[in-house]
Amino acid sequence: MAVNAVGILGDTMRKQIQTDCASTNQETKEESGLKKSTYSIEGLTQERLRYLLDYDPDTGIFTWKNPQSNSVSIGQRAGSYSNGRNQIMLDGATYRANRLAWLYTYGSLPQFVDHEDNNPWNDRIENLREASRQQNRANSVSSNILGLKGVYRHGNKFKARINYEGKLIYLGLFATKEEASAAYKAAATHLFGEFANE
Repeated sequence: MAVNAVGILGDTMRKQIQTDCASTNQETKEESGLKKSTYSIEGLTQERLRYLLDYDPDTGIFTWKNPQSNSVSIGQRAGSYSNGRNQIMLDGATYRANRLAWLYTYGSLPQFVDHEDNNPWNDRIENLREASRQQNRANSVSSNILGLKGVYRHGNKFKARINYEGKLIYLGLFATKEEASAAYKAAATHLFGEFANE
């Protein structure tokens, strides 16, 4: 059965979501906003980063300019993959490559740097965007058994829910998982805009 993902989130549900989240949104606005450090990541400056590494914005790859180890050559690719992400050790501290790419390019750093295509290995600058914690989480993929974000089996039906600013919002109980998924998608688009991810 075809479901209109835009129409399924009716005016009543939109108002409920806005009412439920208004106070939470106000309280966490400063916390979840796009906070920036204008100079460093935990002491690492753009100047120091550019001294140590070269970064190719078209490939997202870092290479050593001034290696910190005798076992590393100039021009050698920097970093190693750990926990599904490229991490680079500089001055005894480990950094995620996407955060280094942002600092290298712009000299400032948002609270979070999100991979637009949701591929944690794609650190090309055009694939990175500044985000709040909530926006970064909204762009994650589903890991539940149904493979549908925000959809869970409830007896012989399916419930939809969404997490917004730390608050779990119930979207309804549906006869099919497709209808529940459409409700989730409509709510996610309404709440997260371009960061909404199925």
